[in-house]
Amino acid sequence: MNVTKCFSKNLVLLVLFLAFCLSSFAQSNIEVREKINLANKEFIKIFSESGGGVAALYAKDAMVMPPNSDFIKSEGIANFWNGAFNAGIKKVNLETVDVEASDKIATETGKFTLYDANDKVIDSGKYLVLWKNEDGKWKLFRDIWNSSSPGK
Repeated sequence: MNVTKCFSKNLVLLVLFLAFCLSSFAQSNIEVREKINLANKEFIKIFSESGGGVAALYAKDAMVMPPNSDFIKSEGIANFWNGAFNAGIKKVNLETVDVEASDKIATETGKFTLYDANDKVIDSGKYLVLWKNEDGKWKLFRDIWNSSSPGK
């Protein structure tokens, strides 16, 4: 009887502990998702003004991995986005689908849409971004995407 009672108490404590941990984890994901959504809004705003200015939102050791291209490291990120802007992409929309976070790294999956100067859709697709908590601010660390449009 005492063994059963002791086991039951320990089981209840374990369940309460796990519930607390899961609650903290879920709250952490919600908070990080909100911060990532704000950073995405900033990306959208800055890109529509200057293209390459979004490089400031990337971590110091960031890499961009665009389709049909090699890795672009931090020094070349501004040039890449300036090139996209000058090629006719004038607006981008980002829609977060999911965020999973830990203390230093978060993974975001989402959808993007690219527009020209007349708000005509140029392309749409999906992306995966690893975010890095750098000095208390979430920065893009690894950025990869591909089109959902059929090849031409």
